[in-house]
Amino acid sequence: MPLSMNREVFITTAITGSGSTQGKSPHVPRSPEQIANSAIEDAKAGAAIVHCHVRDPQSGAPSRDPKLYRELTDRIRDSDTDVVLNLTAGMGGDMVFGDPEHPLPLNSDATDMIGASERMAHVIECLPWFATQLVKEGILKSPAMVQLCMGVPWGAPNDMNTFMAMVNNIPEDWFWSAFSLGRDQMPYVAAAVLAGGNVRVGLEDNIFLERGVLATNAQLVDKAVGLIEGLGANIIGPEAVREKLGLVKRAAN
Repeated sequence: MPLSMNREVFITTAITGSGSTQGKSPHVPRSPEQIANSAIEDAKAGAAIVHCHVRDPQSGAPSRDPKLYRELTDRIRDSDTDVVLNLTAGMGGDMVFGDPEHPLPLNSDATDMIGASERMAHVIECLPWFATQLVKEGILKSPAMVQLCMGVPWGAPNDMNTFMAMVNNIPEDWFWSAFSLGRDQMPYVAAAVLAGGNVRVGLEDNIFLERGVLATNAQLVDKAVGLIEGLGANIIGPEAVREKLGLVKRAAN
């Protein structure tokens, strides 16, 4: 099939995630202040969207505490940094059964299963962005944005046939981005652009700049910028992303 390269690319940076990376690199931010500072640095490096989890500031363990999300969003907004703020609605999806002979009741110590209301509580509280196409009935109309997650152990396998099968099933009027993990993060920057999409990098998915060298988020964004521009594409900023996705910027409180 003909090459359908994207010439106007936006970068998302996934800043900290909820994985057990806090003890593997000193650059993985924990506190809302550290996460906000990374988001600001990433925006300056070329990221249009910052994808944010929060963590317990002391232990680094993943958290859903709305107060941490509020501090994070306020710090970014108060900095007057122009960036699209994307708060995760992840976590709270782990259901662990008992032993094979007695699967119920669930293993309460390992199970972390929550409903939609609790999953979205911090998003409703902080209102990171508002999608103008989200109608009152709760129906998302075009343009929509999807994220292809490649190589995640419980998700899509990390191969180009699977990747292109997913790409070829995205509606033509939707926008999409893609990422992979570890050493495949940067190759998927190129693959996504060449296939017509946008890219995601960051410490949530990969903690190395190169073999044996720990990265910061801003360094990963900078490396992605070089790859994208080397392919002949342009990096677009948050204002262009809002226009594409039908988003309205929310001012600081």
